[in-house]
Amino acid sequence: MPTGLSSVSRDRRGFSWRQLVDRIIDDAALAGAVQDLPAQLLGKVIDHVGLEDAGQIIALATAEQIEQIFDESLWTSVRPGTEERFDDERFVLWLRVMMDVGEAFAAETIANLPEDLVTHALQCRVLVVDIDALGEMIGSDDDSRLIDKALDASPRIELDEFMVIARHHDGWDAIEALLVALDERDHSFLQRLLSRCAAISAEVIDDNGGLYDVLTSGEMLADDLVAEHQERRERDGFVVPTDAASFFGLCRMTETAAVAPPSRDPVTTAHFRRLALSRKHRSLVPSPASPSTVLDDLAELIDQLDDVPGGKAKKASRLSDDRPMPTGRESRPITVGLGGATPDQRTLFERVLAELGRSGPTFQERRRDELAYLGNALVAGCRLADRSFRPYEAIAAAAAICNIGLERVLANQARGGDLAAARELLETHGADSLFQIGFSVLHREIVLAAAAVIVARLDDVIGRSPFGARRDRLTAVRNFARKLADTGKPWFILPRLDVVPELVPEPEGRALLPLLGECPLLGGPLATAASERYQVGKTRRFFIDLNDVVAAKTFLESLAR
Repeated sequence: MPTGLSSVSRDRRGFSWRQLVDRIIDDAALAGAVQDLPAQLLGKVIDHVGLEDAGQIIALATAEQIEQIFDESLWTSVRPGTEERFDDERFVLWLRVMMDVGEAFAAETIANLPEDLVTHALQCRVLVVDIDALGEMIGSDDDSRLIDKALDASPRIELDEFMVIARHHDGWDAIEALLVALDERDHSFLQRLLSRCAAISAEVIDDNGGLYDVLTSGEMLADDLVAEHQERRERDGFVVPTDAASFFGLCRMTETAAVAPPSRDPVTTAHFRRLALSRKHRSLVPSPASPSTVLDDLAELIDQLDDVPGGKAKKASRLSDDRPMPTGRESRPITVGLGGATPDQRTLFERVLAELGRSGPTFQERRRDELAYLGNALVAGCRLADRSFRPYEAIAAAAAICNIGLERVLANQARGGDLAAARELLETHGADSLFQIGFSVLHREIVLAAAAVIVARLDDVIGRSPFGARRDRLTAVRNFARKLADTGKPWFILPRLDVVPELVPEPEGRALLPLLGECPLLGGPLATAASERYQVGKTRRFFIDLNDVVAAKTFLESLAR
């Protein structure tokens, strides 16, 4: 193993992500190993160093790695459970960094990316028009002078028969330089790319009132690249946000009084079928060329440096902490939810999972894959208060909810706390089936009950309010809260409760409002001491077992009286 790396591994105190990059650049063996790193780990380095400062690392990456990193870095959703959209502004930032490495490198990398991706990224930022067609548009348009004026205000470049016009001034310098570099590298590729962009631009012009309206509008239409992006993510073991939202919808409808967990749902079944096919395909892929010791040590070091100061990413970084993690044995975050707990701190679910490992790896590996899938789904499709889950939180929450489901099934069987019965359940049923019951318990017995308390409190406040504008606003909030509760999504009322400060006075508010979340939390006086891995911030934590459920129900009943 290289001397530089071993010295870092021995003592990471004061060591920064920037220093890691310097070591990689200075060590030929490490630099060569970069191209064999999983894209997620390489993306972690880029994210922590900061994209703008990661040019030297990006220069070592392959086009395949960059494509996979793009799948994480360039796709965002407005909130968990909604469809991801392409972030063309971040693509421009990536392009600028690659151009700083070198125009030839940028052209080579872009040319080796999927053509659909490059076409979509370009057409988000530029309008490509056939020059002859442009002359006809101007000559036949009543607003020809306005078009000329709009064109004069737009940066543009002519490339053979095409005029490429900037839709956004920001990033045009990098796009223009890329087009010239692509023309020098592979003229036929650029022609094909511009032809596709021109066809899309022509449709946009026809559909949006003509060239002038398009030149002066704010957005380009999105392509159908979303489906391809989702397919790639699914093959890598990620959960698509819309699939995750569907899964949680099924969870909320799960019967909680059953003496056996439900059969596997269609969303989860499809996920593991795709994952099995992907693993079969990957088993045929040749092993990395780098020596295994160098590659393994580099991967381990990157994975361990999450909490080292000096990086630009916060705990919820774009690539490592606020994005889904891949499912499978190779997924390091799977250990987060179970690690660091002494045997007496472990829940029943965790104790049984550890027991399964002693009798052979098969059952434990399956349950760990399922736990990773559940954590992945929480990151992709469920809100934690007003934000997305972080992976370490999602794994902890998934394990806790599985435990609640396990305890409820055993209670329904009148075998509560029976370790042998719990083991039997985990040998015959997936963790996802137990999660469905636990999630339904929290939704039906906690979230909806908290919503009923909120509606009753609003009724009381309205009854004591004089007629007028404020009473009308309160009535509108109450009606909206009822509608949301009826549709099973009462957490969307939380932002509107700020207008009713007297609704939940302290300290009740610190305990009541967290119970209304899509993933409810224990807060205030209900957040009794528990293992640190279940904490969410300083004052809230996840539900861990049925004792927590009983405590929250007792609290809600006291408010309803």
